[in-house]
Amino acid sequence: MRCPRCGMENDKDALRCSGCGYEFAGEHEETEQNGMPRSDFNEYRPREIPPESRKPVQPSKLGRFLSAFAHALFYVMLFVGCQSVVVSGYLTSLMSGDPSLLTDPDAVNTLFEAVNEKTVLILLISNLLTILLVCMLMHIRKRAPALEMEIYPVNPFRFGTFALFGAAMNIVVSVTMSLLPLPESMIAEHAAQTMVLYGEMNPLLELFSVAVVAGITEELIFRGLVISRLKKGMGTAAAVVISAVIFGVVHGTALAVIYASLLGLLLGGLYARYDSVLPGMIFHVFFNMTSYWLPQEGTVLTVLYIVSAAAVLLCAWRIFLCYPAFSDIYTDVRDRLKPANEEEAAIIAEVKQHQRRGMITAEELEKLHDRWVENRKQMKKDKKYGRRK
Repeated sequence: MRCPRCGMENDKDALRCSGCGYEFAGEHEETEQNGMPRSDFNEYRPREIPPESRKPVQPSKLGRFLSAFAHALFYVMLFVGCQSVVVSGYLTSLMSGDPSLLTDPDAVNTLFEAVNEKTVLILLISNLLTILLVCMLMHIRKRAPALEMEIYPVNPFRFGTFALFGAAMNIVVSVTMSLLPLPESMIAEHAAQTMVLYGEMNPLLELFSVAVVAGITEELIFRGLVISRLKKGMGTAAAVVISAVIFGVVHGTALAVIYASLLGLLLGGLYARYDSVLPGMIFHVFFNMTSYWLPQEGTVLTVLYIVSAAAVLLCAWRIFLCYPAFSDIYTDVRDRLKPANEEEAAIIAEVKQHQRRGMITAEELEKLHDRWVENRKQMKKDKKYGRRK
C-alpha cells in the first residue's frame, strides 16, 4: 500500500506508514462516498503528536521580565489611579457647588488647600476603593484574593515582635533624619507633607486611615501583588529592590522617596523571609501609628532613641535569624517553611503528620522539640567548625 503522504510502499495490511507514521484509516475498506470510490487522499489526517512530546514554547528571559513588570505596574497604576479618581471627584464636587471657583484667579490655591484639609479622608476612601477593586478583579478571574495577595498565616507568637520592630524603627528613623545635615528645603517639604497627614482632623479617623488602612493597603499592593508578580520574571532580590523603588517614588517628596525606598527594602525582606504579607502589615501599621505619640524633642526622645535602637537590633535578630522556630511549624498550613537540613525537614514532616491526624501527646511533642533544639545546636557547631577550618 502506497502512503498518500510520503509515497512509501508499505505492506498491504499495514495500519501505519513505516516512513512518516501516517495512519491508514479507512484505506482497508472499499467503500463509496456519494457514489464515488473513496480515494486515499479523502481520509488524510496529519500525524498526531503524543501528549508527552508536546512541549510548550518557553518565553525568553526578556519576555518573562516584561510580562512580570507589566502585571506589577498594572496594580501600581490601579493604586495611584484610585487616588486620582477620588481627588478628581472631590474637586468636581467643590466646583459644582461653588461655580465662582471657575472664574476665581486664586481657584488653584483654594482647591489645593481644600484637598489638603481632606487628605486623610481622601486616602481612606481611595485605599478602600483600591482593595475593593482588587478583590472584584480576583473574583472575576476566579482567584482567591488572600492567596493572590500572599496573605498566609504566621505564628501569632511573633506578632508582638513585628509590632515592636515597626514602632522602634519609626523612632530610630525619625530621630536619625532629624540629626542628618539635610537641606532645609527638603526638610520643610517633608514637614509640610507630614502636617497634612497628621493635621487637625478627628484623631481616631487619622489613626484608622493613615496607620491602619494605608499600611495594610500598601503592603497588599507593593508586597503582596507587586513583588509576587515581579519575582515570576526575575529573582526575588531584584523584585524586592524594584518594588522598594516604586514604593518610594509614590510617596512624593524627595526625603520621603529616600526613606520610603529603604523602608521598602526592609518590608520586602520581611515578605521574602516569611512568604507572607502579614509580618509587613503588622510592622507597617505600628510604624505609622508611632508617629502620633512620638515626642518632638527632649530627654524622653533621647532615651526612646537609645532603647529603640537596641530593640531594632534585637527584633531583627529574632525575626530574621531565629526563623523558623519549632512553634512556626503549626501555623505553616501551606508548607512554606524552608528547612535548613534533612533532620529539620524530617521533624517538620513528623509534626505535620501528627497535625493531620489530630493526635499528639505532650511526650511526643517534647521529644520533637528536643530534636529540633539539638539539631539547631549541631548546626551552630558545624558552622563554627567550618569557619575555623
